[in-house]
Amino acid sequence: ILLCGLAVPITYVFVGVLGKIFQGSWGSIDEPYRGVELMLLAMVILAAIPVKAYGMLTHKKNGSFFTLIPASTFEKTLSMLINLLIVAPLSFFVIFIGADALICLIDPKCGENIVSIVVDGMKTINTNFELLATDFGGTEAKVLMTSGEIVTNMIVSYLFWILSFTLGAIYFKKGKGAKTTLLLIVISMVLSTLTITVGGEDMITFSSEMAINDYSGLYDKFRFLLVGSTVLYSLIVVGMIVWTWFRVKTIKY
Repeated sequence: ILLCGLAVPITYVFVGVLGKIFQGSWGSIDEPYRGVELMLLAMVILAAIPVKAYGMLTHKKNGSFFTLIPASTFEKTLSMLINLLIVAPLSFFVIFIGADALICLIDPKCGENIVSIVVDGMKTINTNFELLATDFGGTEAKVLMTSGEIVTNMIVSYLFWILSFTLGAIYFKKGKGAKTTLLLIVISMVLSTLTITVGGEDMITFSSEMAINDYSGLYDKFRFLLVGSTVLYSLIVVGMIVWTWFRVKTIKY
């Protein structure tokens, strides 16, 4: 967590030294690069934390210690979820954002810090969705997605990602990360196939309407898909939490 959190200053020094050697001036890292770096590192570390922290549960030698802790299944599961969903990610983001802000303060050529970039991005997205809502038969008072809904989608996706690797860590004995990633890919392919099969006609109609710039009536369809997907994934996340509790309760050696 500490190493990934300090990725910005590490990269900054590396790029700076290379710039000094090859161009004669201190190099810098701009906003897009740091944004991509944050997203990639967040995905990697949020997938690795469950495996590193609780992957031992599938091994008798180390996992039996966890089962002997004088606490109820609910307490064990709750502590696991607090560590994985709050403590570890928060530690990473605080270190990363703090280090990023420090580098931007030291070197103005880096541009705005990550927090400012995210806030400005949210404002831009919200404005674009307002324009789209008008095109798709809505009004200025109706937007396709509010800032709150965007944040909710991000949180639900974040919980789904961590819980997927948590379940992989406490079920698979070997290759936990690789097997979980492969399983997620297979599930995505199956869901995509089902979506095309079930909603093929609607998708063709939707594409035709988009092609002829006939956006009237599409607002309600968009809202249904956006809100419906959030509700569906929220239910899946709740189910994954219950599944984690059940696994902790029934694990045996």
